[in-house]
Amino acid sequence: MPKEVWLMAKEFNLKITTCDRSFYDGPCESIVLPAIDGEHGVLADHEPMVTAIVSGECRFTANGKQNSWRSYASETEYFGI
Repeated sequence: MPKEVWLMAKEFNLKITTCDRSFYDGPCESIVLPAIDGEHGVLADHEPMVTAIVSGECRFTANGKQNSWRSYASETEYFGI
């Protein structure tokens, strides 16, 4: 198998929205979310899960570039993957 195939990052589709707008909709290599029991990191081909998230910094990598945004949860919110 060519070396380039081994170096390619796997991706999944990530959509970050609020009730009034969309922040991001596109390919993603990884995401890290603040949860009630610590940070949760997710890569492509992960097991499905639902977790409670809290206010804090969310980070994701897309096209080799790390991005972040600050989430403000008024109460515990849930994130399904």
